[in-house]
Amino acid sequence: MARVDYNKLIRDRIPNILIAKGIDFKARICEDDEEYKFTLVEKLQEEAYETKQALLSYLENLDNDKAAKEAYLQEVVKELADTESIIIELLKVFNISRDTLNTEINKKNKENGGFDDKIILEWADDPEHKLPPDAYGPVNPTVKECH
Repeated sequence: MARVDYNKLIRDRIPNILIAKGIDFKARICEDDEEYKFTLVEKLQEEAYETKQALLSYLENLDNDKAAKEAYLQEVVKELADTESIIIELLKVFNISRDTLNTEINKKNKENGGFDDKIILEWADDPEHKLPPDAYGPVNPTVKECH
């Protein structure tokens, strides 16, 4: 069996699960709070990517039968739960209350709106170059034009 290097934050019960499966591994505890915070940020990126992949798989398989669609949707739910778990932990570690987060969400919705209108920004003259076009990954080529 090939050794795979992970060097990533894992859930608390994963070492016991690996032991029960007879899998050889090496794990350690974060050296300090600073390392833990950085690994949480990396874990958030990992979980967000996995959530995106699950969502894309679901969307690409909408024509499948009901059972298959349900299986893809269940994977989306699992990945969203993982992402939310990391967000909850980040709130705890950075001492941010859920109320504070919800207040900020409401503030942003009031100032900039939500996503109910499904608006796609195709381009904008941006003299300050605040947001590179690929800052959050490649643009979705399947987006339809709307006015």
